Amino acid sequence: MRLLVTGSDTIPGRNILAALKAKGADCVGLDSEWPLQADAMAQVADIAPGLIINAHELADIALCEEDLPLCKFHNEEVVRRLAEYAGEHQVPMIQMSSCQVFDGHKMNPYKASNQPNPINNYGLSKWHAERHLCNCLPHSLVLRLGWLIEHGADSVLGQLTQAKKSGTIAYFSDEHRGNPTAG
Repeated sequence: MRLLVTGSDTIPGRNILAALKAKGADCVGLDSEWPLQADAMAQVADIAPGLIINAHELADIALCEEDLPLCKFHNEEVVRRLAEYAGEHQVPMIQMSSCQVFDGHKMNPYKASNQPNPINNYGLSKWHAERHLCNCLPHSLVLRLGWLIEHGADSVLGQLTQAKKSGTIAYFSDEHRGNPTAG
């Protein structure tokens, strides 16, 4: 089965693609320029994926606030097009989303059953994409992993691992909270 990873030039997409290739999976990556091309969905059809992992997004929160149409195109419309393809061809789909669908006011970890309440255009666009995908493809999977799948020494997990190995303290900003949607 051929796997398609969109957003293969994003940190999550690059890491997912690398992990799949390391395991010998037959996979193809499409970078962030892919959905801007007139034949974007024809490219998907040519790949004929057996599974779609969508890591494509516009993650620049400030840009999402400044340019709502651009935000909606990358974070909602691309998901709609992929979901439409997946539905027509009976292809399962995994959507990479974000803990930004929540407002961050909850004092304990979020669960997947908590009601989203995005406070910015980025979070709202991710929530709209999730809703559309789940309505269109009920057996799809939405993952709100974000920084949890970053790779490398400078990533949050890399820093935590290094701190544990060396017995030192690791410091992070408030935006890096683990387990945002534990079930």
